[in-house]
Amino acid sequence: MRSRSVCVSTNILLAFPTIVLVEMSAPKVNTAINFPPFPPFLLSASLRHRLTASSPSPVSPVSPPAPNSPVSPAQIQVSNAIVNIAIALVLSFGLSAPSDVSLAVLAESTPTASLITSEESISQIAREIAVRILSESGAGSGIIVARSGQTYTVLTNAHVLVEEEAYIVLTADRESHVASRLNSLAFGELDLALVQFTSDRPYQVVERGNSQTLEIGEPVYAAGFPNWQPIDEETLEDTREQGVDAFVFTPGEVGMRLERSLLGGYQLGYTNDVRSGMSGGPVLDASGRLIGINGRLKYPIQGIQAFVLDDGSLPSPELFAQMEGFSWAIPIATFEQLELVLQESR
Repeated sequence: MRSRSVCVSTNILLAFPTIVLVEMSAPKVNTAINFPPFPPFLLSASLRHRLTASSPSPVSPVSPPAPNSPVSPAQIQVSNAIVNIAIALVLSFGLSAPSDVSLAVLAESTPTASLITSEESISQIAREIAVRILSESGAGSGIIVARSGQTYTVLTNAHVLVEEEAYIVLTADRESHVASRLNSLAFGELDLALVQFTSDRPYQVVERGNSQTLEIGEPVYAAGFPNWQPIDEETLEDTREQGVDAFVFTPGEVGMRLERSLLGGYQLGYTNDVRSGMSGGPVLDASGRLIGINGRLKYPIQGIQAFVLDDGSLPSPELFAQMEGFSWAIPIATFEQLELVLQESR
């Protein structure tokens, strides 16, 4: 579907007395542009010239009405209706135009173009709030979720962190920060963990969205730092030395929401491609707000055994066939519920 904006100059008001005298059978403007259904006599001479010069199809000349040509009351009523429409356009759009143009077609915009701009903006948000977490034995992703003075808190997956190891957090400015695991919040069986680092630099804290109101088909965006990137069809390259330059951002949409979560708290299925190393990275909504934490990939090699529900049962073969084609995240609402419990216990 396409939308088109129309700019109407106040010059058109000067033409109103002429409009009501023009016969409604005047020839239509024939251009390559899908012009709005306005009668051709609303076009100024300068605009007709512009359309003629820019269009491969000729513009039919508009002849003025003969001096003695009859104008029926019905035609006058229709013309008056057109005048009212023109006035409404001027008042509602509040637009101005060059003095030599009475009506101009502005650049067309499509949902696709708007989506691209939006994705670029959300990608920039993701770059600022996503961090890369390195340890001696592995790497993963994380999200800056809080700041207190010079202390930043990063949310990630528990399986990204290895016990008894020191961690390095890489931020968007390519700075390295020594980080430690925060154990004040008990996540139980949930695949979530927190690390903290200190810095006097101002880093962006993610804005949180509402994961409980997500609908199937709603656009979402996943981000993180894959451990490997393909060089060709047979070769993979380790991205550890690339640091945050290995950042990946993928668009997709919500594909499934489980009433009962999988082990680890995974409940949100989405179509985005997520690769190893992006675990702990953000899943953002169409406004760039955090609604989930990456953690599980599509088509796991364990097959149906990778989809054990939190009560220990397995999904039906029919449900599994749908689930395996999605990446999976822990909804941010799950983390927020634990936060609330911690706050109430203090």
